Amino acid sequence: MRRLTTAVGAGVLFLGISACADSNEDSGVGLGGQPSQAPPTSSEQEAPPSAEEPETRPAEAVDVPEEQVDTAAIDEGYPVEVWTLDEGAVLGAMGQEGGCGTVSASATEDEESVTLLLTEDIPTSGPCTMDIRFRAVSVDLDQPLGDRTVVLETETVGPPSS
Repeated sequence: MRRLTTAVGAGVLFLGISACADSNEDSGVGLGGQPSQAPPTSSEQEAPPSAEEPETRPAEAVDVPEEQVDTAAIDEGYPVEVWTLDEGAVLGAMGQEGGCGTVSASATEDEESVTLLLTEDIPTSGPCTMDIRFRAVSVDLDQPLGDRTVVLETETVGPPSS
């Protein structure tokens, strides 16, 4: 009986050692006792691609000068990046969206200014992540922007935050 206990104990010990030796963890020692290359740190590892890459600012965009953009109506920390395309006929900006929300833009024009309303639409049901993304949005203008001031405004449509 004593031999059976010893044999079973040795078998369990052998299985435990072989399971540890077969793990994917790098002990830091390679073949022949030479140090192995360290695994990449988290900053060196590539992030997995997201299912939907956010739309980015077009390469041919022309910045609207900072002094021509009125940001008084938006929250501090909201991205302020405004540009034009097609010789001022299209006005674009970076909008903020998160979780299940999507951002869109609309414009109201007069002779002195263009009010660009960035709207985040949040669905009324379902679980959503708490991430924040920035996406380029644009609107066609009735007249090229020219020297008019761009007034940025934001709104959220959907369920209230708790």
